Formats: sequence, C-alpha cells, structure tokens
Amino acid sequence: MIQLTTQPIVLVANPSLPATTMADVIELARSKPGVLAYSTPGIGTPTHIAAELVAQRAGISWLHVPYAGSGPILKDVLSGEVPLSFTLLGGAEPYLRAGQLKAIAVTSDQRVTALLAVPTIAEAGLPGYEITSWHGVVAPAGTPPLVIERLQRARWQRSSPSPTWWRVCDRSGWKRPVERPVRSRRASNPRCRAGGP
Repeated sequence: MIQLTTQPIVLVANPSLPATTMADVIELARSKPGVLAYSTPGIGTPTHIAAELVAQRAGISWLHVPYAGSGPILKDVLSGEVPLSFTLLGGAEPYLRAGQLKAIAVTSDQRVTALLAVPTIAEAGLPGYEITSWHGVVAPAGTPPLVIERLQRARWQRSSPSPTWWRVCDRSGWKRPVERPVRSRRASNPRCRAGGP
C-alpha cells in the first residue's frame, strides 16, 4: 500500500450542545450512559472506529447513529437531530468557519493548521490516541519491490501538486505521508495504528 495523504477526523457538535471540550463530552456521556448520540458515515468506518476507541479509552457508552455515507451526516448535526459527529475535516470545515458547528477535538497526533485552537483528543485527556483516515494505492501481494518503488516515486512526480493544491489540502487537514511504502497490514488498520488489538 502506498499512502498518498492522511486526513484527520474531527469531532464536531451542534452549537447548542452543552459541551465545548472533550472532557465535557466525556462527562456528558458518563451522566447519560448509552444516550448521547454521535453520527458517522457507517459501521466499521474510520470515523466509527475513532468514536469507539474514545469510548473504550474513556470508559463511556454512547449511541452510534450510522448513516449510509457522508452526505446527510452534517445536515442532521446542523439541525440538532444528532448532537455530535465524527467526520472528516474537509466536509465540516465550511460549517466550522461559519460558526454553524463547533469543533471539540481532532483525532490526529498533532493539531491541524486550519483548527489550531482545537486540541487533539490525546491532548484533551486520552494520551496516545491517534486515528487518521488515509487515501492510497494498493498493489497485489507479491508485487516486486522494484514496481512498488517505481509507484512510490511516481506518485508525486506525475501529479506535481502546486502550492495552491497544498494550501487546499492544508485547510482540509490532509498531510503528505512519509516517502516509503507501508508494507504492514497492521499499519493499514486505523484501529491497530491507534493502539487497539
């Protein structure tokens, strides 16, 4: 697998939710076990795993509201039908800028340039927590190393991203990964990379 970019997940909330920090959200979930709801684009997605890892690490129980894809998620958080969502930053960023949603925390290991005031979940009280979504190219098992290396070199040479393109990526929290292919199956599993089994 050759990673092209990684993108953090952001926990966003309807502005009416009486919680502004990760500690507030955890306390709210503890006070109403299994009641505080969050949405994701589906069961088993990186966003769902991100939320369940929070629950595991914080010792809370909350209600997962899975959707069939990303489209309707933010609409229902904006309306207040679902108070929280774990979503990719790119889709939420315009609503965060407009003040229609509030960001609670990001799932990456470092703060995101577009949301410097928003802490990581690790900073907010769950040390070692990190999950990102990634985009990449996969090749069949047994692909010769020379072919993998050629794909690795070509991934940026072909596209030659412009500074404007990288500014857009930066705003969405996309990060260019290290210049080597990922060979481990564990490395491609966001739950494992975040410290899960």
